[in-house]
Amino acid sequence: MPYRVAWPSREFTFLCLLFAWVYLSLYAYWSDHLLLLNVAVQFLLGILGILVTVFEDWSKENRIPAIIAFTLLGLTGVGVAYVQTQSDDADRQYALKLQESTLQRQALAWKQQDRIARGTIALQERLFAATSEIKRLSREAINTMTGDGGYCSVTGTLPDDKSIGLVVACSSKYPIYDLHIAMTDMDHWSSEDALAIYQQRPTFNIPMIFQTAQTLGRIALEGRDTRSLNFSFSARNGNWHQTLRLKKVNGDWCQASRAERETRVGRQIKYVKIEEWGQPCFSAPATN
Repeated sequence: MPYRVAWPSREFTFLCLLFAWVYLSLYAYWSDHLLLLNVAVQFLLGILGILVTVFEDWSKENRIPAIIAFTLLGLTGVGVAYVQTQSDDADRQYALKLQESTLQRQALAWKQQDRIARGTIALQERLFAATSEIKRLSREAINTMTGDGGYCSVTGTLPDDKSIGLVVACSSKYPIYDLHIAMTDMDHWSSEDALAIYQQRPTFNIPMIFQTAQTLGRIALEGRDTRSLNFSFSARNGNWHQTLRLKKVNGDWCQASRAERETRVGRQIKYVKIEEWGQPCFSAPATN
């Protein structure tokens, strides 16, 4: 007799398939392994299909259980696909929300960085302005104490038949402190007596002068129509020299001046012109 495989009863086969289906469904549901359930469903469908194909007699005798098994497995596959779709949609929505939240936080961070950058720039501008103001005030204080580039010069005034007055005035935005003036009468200059003349020349000391003129005194004309005077100035802001020439023209006195400041370049001393002028001629005031 040919060998035949003894197949279990319909009830036992159905119960085994039902038990496997329920077990896999519950395990996949509670462990969130829907992919495993889907694979198991496909596997069971494949096994069931092979059984139906190979064992035709058995499949004919157990049509109802086979149809129920195919139906349950098919519905399970559809359910798994639906659940996976919903899960994918939920994951997609969560990813979109997460991306939107990330973009919002990034935009907020950019705004905050921009605000910080603008605040830093404004602070730097204020700091630069304050530094510039401090430098200006410091320079202003130094100039006020030293006189900056200001200078003074002597002018002849109020002549009469015997003398001419000498007045010193400043051209400076700031006061001139510790002004020392030495006058040399070039009409009495001689190279032989230069040292004695230098030592005996008149000097004037003015502690401070600013925007006012001060009288130095008067110098005798000695019957001359010209007078040649040189002045040396020293103060807190440096040294300078003035050449003053006075000449009588048609009964009126005219004068011209040239001033040069000492400038040290390395070991050399150079003279830079700071003033040069000639005033209109003036007459002696009328006397009673």
